[in-house]
Amino acid sequence: MTITINERVVIRLLNAAARLYEDLPVERPAEAKEFRQALDMVIAIIEARPVHRAATGIDPVIDQPPKLKMIPGKARRTERKGPATAPTVPSHGSAERQTA
Repeated sequence: MTITINERVVIRLLNAAARLYEDLPVERPAEAKEFRQALDMVIAIIEARPVHRAATGIDPVIDQPPKLKMIPGKARRTERKGPATAPTVPSHGSAERQTA
């Protein structure tokens, strides 16, 4: 048995959270190590799921079809904007001529 796509996504999200956490300012010296250890424990639980499925004889592909999330509403038409129509400005400066 192997890890499902959803389990792989969760592991990638947890690893992304660890990378983002590293950018936070350090408040305690051991904080980063403790955070990473906690994430590693969670990832280990997810990685053990195929072993539990094999022991119980559950195949997630056959026994549990993926649940699709339905989003209410209709597809919306997107309108493309044309080129910007800005008024032209003379290249020599002001359009008004000043007289003394």
